[in-house]
Amino acid sequence: MSKGLSKGPFSTGLPRALKEKRGLESLFDDLKRTGALTKEISWKFKEVYGFRFRKGLDACLSRKVKKYVFRPSGRVVWVVTGESRDYIVFPDFYCSCKDFYLNVVVRGKTDACYHLIARKFAEHFNLFELFILRDEEYRGFIEEWVKF
Repeated sequence: MSKGLSKGPFSTGLPRALKEKRGLESLFDDLKRTGALTKEISWKFKEVYGFRFRKGLDACLSRKVKKYVFRPSGRVVWVVTGESRDYIVFPDFYCSCKDFYLNVVVRGKTDACYHLIARKFAEHFNLFELFILRDEEYRGFIEEWVKF
């Protein structure tokens, strides 16, 4: 069992920090308080999310996060470019990738995939591409995502 995982017959295999409610929102609260991604905060992210933290931060810094705003409604759709395709992300809730489905929804091993983490970092550091589209384009935009 890797460091930070609880042991015992009733273990869910979740990192201890996740069980203690040290999920994504709590870690970003720490980041907001300090104003910088310190070594200590990086370590906390790494403890909870492992490789997902590094991949999420890398995706953010590589500008792989896109925010689509539809006018005049103000609807927002986030997209993160992954290794093989783009994924639609609903902030702090859902990602269309397989890791989210398997490890968040089915296995309950974590509460976020690296795409959700990337989106959160991108919003925090304002490192995303912004696209403004008309509301009339929303349906076609979403229909393209349903095809995947």
